[in-house]
Amino acid sequence: MKAGEFTAESKELMAYRCGGECEVCWPNVCMQTVETYHHRRPRGRGGSRQESTSQPSNGLGICRGCHSFIETRERGKAIELGFIVSQ
Repeated sequence: MKAGEFTAESKELMAYRCGGECEVCWPNVCMQTVETYHHRRPRGRGGSRQESTSQPSNGLGICRGCHSFIETRERGKAIELGFIVSQ
């Protein structure tokens, strides 16, 4: 496992927390069901060196549609809404 990746236990806790439903739910993009896990505080720029990076409190269970959307087209809005936070 790479530094900063979520463990199976962390993923299980995040899925339980959200009931298996996407925690972002971006209109017209969301596929409703958790398919992947998003780091609110990105692993890049040194984040993977912090132990808290791989903790459930730094993650969101989301669908691939929302993940792609907040990482690319709507990154600014994702930061504004707290889906992405600074180091």
